[in-house]
Amino acid sequence: MNVSKAREKTVSIADRAEELAGGEGIDKTFVPDFYAKDGDTVRGSDWTLDTIHTPGHLSDHMCIVWREASAIFTGDHVMDWSSTFVSPPDGDMGDYMQSLDILLQRSEILYFPAHGSAIEDGPARVKELREHRLQREDAIVSAVQAGRRTVVSITQAVYQDIPEQMHHIAARNVLAHLLDLETRRKVGSSKVGLGDRSYFLIKNS
Repeated sequence: MNVSKAREKTVSIADRAEELAGGEGIDKTFVPDFYAKDGDTVRGSDWTLDTIHTPGHLSDHMCIVWREASAIFTGDHVMDWSSTFVSPPDGDMGDYMQSLDILLQRSEILYFPAHGSAIEDGPARVKELREHRLQREDAIVSAVQAGRRTVVSITQAVYQDIPEQMHHIAARNVLAHLLDLETRRKVGSSKVGLGDRSYFLIKNS
């Protein structure tokens, strides 16, 4: 199951591979012992793990359900101390939002993220993260509407709540939002110079 492929794309990520950059932290030499897919089950003598494909942070991200504890290992998808870093081309904001909704449809409450403390009320945290992303999206749309056109200038307008030296990281999330907005025909873009784009709102969107 690949949610990215399931969603109709109006933005050709492949055509923009060079300008999108990305790939932070991906070890392309790593070879797993086996490949898990959505809905797979692994059992031990007294434990059972089920896989949930939750793309967004990365296209191959998985959450793991621990049946006996009625808990979920959420990896980088849901954390208590930070929102998730979504960096195109492998990271996809639309997929990320859909993956949050997948967890909201489940009954497990206790989450164990890859970083930070256990989350006692996982669904509540998912709702917080979802609302946070929708607020960021609204802020990005407002910035474009106000005349901010490039990823850098939009990031400066939207992420005034973090140190400027962190803006290069925040810009990856902004780009992910913009690509998702393009896919949904909320914004459009045109190439301006090497590796940069000018973004604009699409009327009647």
